[in-house]
Amino acid sequence: MANLAELVDQLASSQYEPEEHLLAVTRVTRRQSMKSQAAFGMAGGMIASAIAAKVESKHDHAATATQFPGMPSMTFGLTDRRVVVLRNSSLSNQPQEIVVFINLADIASARFEKGKLASKLFVTMSDGTEEKFQAIRGDHTDAFAEALMQSVSTNAR
Repeated sequence: MANLAELVDQLASSQYEPEEHLLAVTRVTRRQSMKSQAAFGMAGGMIASAIAAKVESKHDHAATATQFPGMPSMTFGLTDRRVVVLRNSSLSNQPQEIVVFINLADIASARFEKGKLASKLFVTMSDGTEEKFQAIRGDHTDAFAEALMQSVSTNAR
């Protein structure tokens, strides 16, 4: 199976701008979606996870170029110009399709909090709204957050 960066590149590279390159990737969930996925997960593994994803999918999935979509499970790809947001499969948790590109100029800041059970990624948009995500274990979300913070501060200059 291809690694996460290769999957994101396969799906997104045709929409990159000239000389745009993928720098980092990670998978995240909306913070509120982890609770319902965990509750359903106790009842039956992958089937229950798919049901949990359907329950959470009642959120608005529409996204403009200045906000993140309300999906429960996403993959973020950071390029040198934008963040590509992809919808993940509810069964495999692998990226399936591009939802939106968010310009780095629309992101004011990002921070990462490492937790004992779950780590969190907070992204503050230029309009002041804060988006909260939970990191998927083993996806190096800390490295993604560091690269995003550096890109946002470089872009702000």
